[in-house]
Amino acid sequence: MKLDKNPVIFFIKQDMLKVAMLRLHAIDIWLNKQHLEHS
Repeated sequence: MKLDKNPVIFFIKQDMLKVAMLRLHAIDIWLNKQHLEHS
């Protein structure tokens, strides 16, 4: 992963990555909950 010359862009990308990970985690939890309710 190469660093961007513009640090602002780099931080925005880092932030987007964090948000994406949190979203995936939330979806994971939600799916697990759905699965438990239907079993």
